[in-house]
Amino acid sequence: MKRKVDPVGCWVLGCAGLFAAVVVVVAVVAVLLLGRPNSTPSASPASTAGRSPFLPVPVCKGVLPPQTRMKELVAFADPRHVDVAEAFPVAHALVMRLAPDAGLFGISSNVVAPDGKYDLSTGMVFMQFEYRCNEAGLPPGQDLRSGYVHVTVHEGRIEAERMENSSGLGMAAVNQPYDVPPCPTAAAVATAVLSGVPAAALPKLSFTQGSGDLRGESVWLFAVDGHPEYRREVDGKTCSRVTENGRLMAVTAVAPIAPPPPARVLPAVATATATSTASDGDSKPPLTYIRRSMAEDEDLARADVAVLLPAAQALAAELRPDAQLVDVTGLRIARGLANLRPNSSLGRTVIYYNFESPSAASTRQPGEDSMCGRILVTATLATWTAECARGPASKLAGEGDLTGALDAPSCTSARAWAALNLTTSDAVSLKYHSLRASRPQHPFVWTFNGVPRGSVDVDGKTCAVLPPAATPRGAKK
Repeated sequence: MKRKVDPVGCWVLGCAGLFAAVVVVVAVVAVLLLGRPNSTPSASPASTAGRSPFLPVPVCKGVLPPQTRMKELVAFADPRHVDVAEAFPVAHALVMRLAPDAGLFGISSNVVAPDGKYDLSTGMVFMQFEYRCNEAGLPPGQDLRSGYVHVTVHEGRIEAERMENSSGLGMAAVNQPYDVPPCPTAAAVATAVLSGVPAAALPKLSFTQGSGDLRGESVWLFAVDGHPEYRREVDGKTCSRVTENGRLMAVTAVAPIAPPPPARVLPAVATATATSTASDGDSKPPLTYIRRSMAEDEDLARADVAVLLPAAQALAAELRPDAQLVDVTGLRIARGLANLRPNSSLGRTVIYYNFESPSAASTRQPGEDSMCGRILVTATLATWTAECARGPASKLAGEGDLTGALDAPSCTSARAWAALNLTTSDAVSLKYHSLRASRPQHPFVWTFNGVPRGSVDVDGKTCAVLPPAATPRGAKK
């Protein structure tokens, strides 16, 4: 007679293992089929029956440092036209400091890349690294170290954050990391254009694993919204080969495009706090960094970017009393509102309020201006941070279209979104900035990127939806 199995006991003692095994199988199948729209089960590799789907676990190169987050302030040649190859060396160096065994498992962005260049004044580039190794000197079963390092690149910042993965069931468990460094995105786009893609197309690029004739290699996946006929895979190492529907295309080899110079790392700014209790006559170190929790009574799940501005201004004023607002950028904003709840997961909303000091505007060379020429105030995960940065106050100094201090918007971000009369609730990026040169009658605007119409401007005072500007966004002034 068979013994009846207690379902609760099964779950606690044995079914969890079965569930984990199912997750691994699903993950392996997803890995094999990812990015292969023309693949079929029969085209997959031979059955893995009889062998483990996991790769051998190497010995860790070193012990993980206590730090889990690192950041570099950088100077790009042109923040509105950035090749991934400019940011990757700095990003990779940060990752190696956080997790020496981490390998690259993907690059993507929330904006299109005309000519293979990203506008990082409004968008971000994301890089995904993973590690899985056994730490030497620890007993088996306690030595596995597994996790992720997420990198974000935006304007003049490259930030990396390490997260542990106790299950050990990431991409690194079943796949080798991609080749690094990837070839320049400008070269990938040039090769795709040679294969028949219109030069004026607005592609979305992602660095992933190849399919078909490029199977087993890392590739730049080239996709254009609404045009599956322009989907291409360009080999990620040389950017010299391209496939359509998995088959190599006969194209004239693109002239080699040398990797652009990497972004220049700016001098670090030492942080100080205002908690010093120095006696009268003692000099206190200047305050250069603030971190505070948001008020619990705020509606953090539906926070208006404009409504939060006074709080951001107050923080900036603590670091530099003459701080003036020069632009605001919001990432993953839905219906004009930010979700700043502390339990938000990957892909969380982030709002950057950028301020500059007029007294630093006349200094031109980074490192020669005051300690606090630029102030960045960030709102995310129910937390405010404000920090000083070296570098010239370029926008207050009168450079280009995005020039001068901003007035606070009378039109909130939620009202600006409502003016677009869109039904989508997808997350988009937004920017509140000055467009005095191209829109003299509407100097302060909200710009929404990633909406069905591409990019739309809304007057920051009246909430009027504006027609396309005469000067294409991103063009040199």
